[in-house]
Amino acid sequence: MELDGFSIWWGQSFFRPMLKTILSATFLFTLSLAYSQTVSTLVPGPSTFNDGLAVDKYGNIFASRYLGSTVTKITPDGQTSIFADGMSSPNGLIFDTLGNLLVPQAQGGMINLIDTAGNFDTILIINDPGALVLDPNGYLIIARYNVNDIRIMDSAGHTSIYWTHGGLNGPIGLLFDDQDNFYVGNFTDGKIFKRTPDDSVTQIGDLPGNLGFMTLVGDDIYATAFTNNRIYRIPTDGSGQVVFAGGAAGSTDGHVSAARFTGPNGITSTPTGDTIYISEYNPRRLRMITGVLNPTVGLEGKDLHKIGVFIFPNPVSDYANIEFSLESPEYFDLKLFSSNGNMIKRVFSGELETGDHQIQIQLNSDGIEIGPGVYFLQLDGVMSSARAKLIVR
Repeated sequence: MELDGFSIWWGQSFFRPMLKTILSATFLFTLSLAYSQTVSTLVPGPSTFNDGLAVDKYGNIFASRYLGSTVTKITPDGQTSIFADGMSSPNGLIFDTLGNLLVPQAQGGMINLIDTAGNFDTILIINDPGALVLDPNGYLIIARYNVNDIRIMDSAGHTSIYWTHGGLNGPIGLLFDDQDNFYVGNFTDGKIFKRTPDDSVTQIGDLPGNLGFMTLVGDDIYATAFTNNRIYRIPTDGSGQVVFAGGAAGSTDGHVSAARFTGPNGITSTPTGDTIYISEYNPRRLRMITGVLNPTVGLEGKDLHKIGVFIFPNPVSDYANIEFSLESPEYFDLKLFSSNGNMIKRVFSGELETGDHQIQIQLNSDGIEIGPGVYFLQLDGVMSSARAKLIVR
């Protein structure tokens, strides 16, 4: 099968016994099987929400209804009630430092502050507000989805440009970490950017399809791949994204390796980071993943597993072949990164069956010139993450 300048074959053995033995001592892909986490459905659909999520200090979850008018309050045991009504497409929600809920109306052209009693106050009139975050100084940062800019609001209620970048393409995910690094995720193309305090910008993620929202747990961003039905984990150091949960569309609960989502959209986490909540757009369900911070003990208690991978030729000047074997079917993304962590191209994305596989990488295709140097191939699956060095001469 041909795929954008790349070829893939499966179902046959391409391993050479002698080379495979040599390879086992040379190239190893480490499988990170971190599946002691559990997925459950907290609110079955259809509910009164489908979009942005936020958690208050009592553990209540608040959820917006895009293309609707309401914000719903959900107790930790899954009881729902309408918290606020009368808005036009409420979108990404956050709490301020005083416990007030801030709600951007994507189609209403304003940002509301709603106190704990449900009283409204309009704090800003602005076109196309989609997502919000507070910067390290407590100022409000606003992503405008259709305008493709990020603005900041000062204490007097005036806004100015906070950040513009050629890569902004429907910005909807906004985060800051404790090092004051700023992260932006695009709904339209799934790209995630990191801006350091010295204004250095790198791309650290590239989700297939559309990105819903993002949440930060420790040194990892968890983001929803809206049209891909998956949850991705993206280390903030740019070392490469992995599929954390999901696969084919579905509603399966249980072990995170087997759980399925349909249109995951909003995402937020508890202050400890041990639980993640996810809203699904069309089913209008609320799902939760517990045990997020559990140690990596492996799928069903198995030890950390390694598989041998054969890359030939390596060094490479034109094309390279990657051979490996899978013990079970899995969805994979295979991408090529530069030595400084920037993604160059997606090589392959799709389901692979049990058995032996070979993927051929044509380096200079799709108008992309890849010069001599050291590169890395990143293989991201539902149950595994793999990385190997590729030398181009």
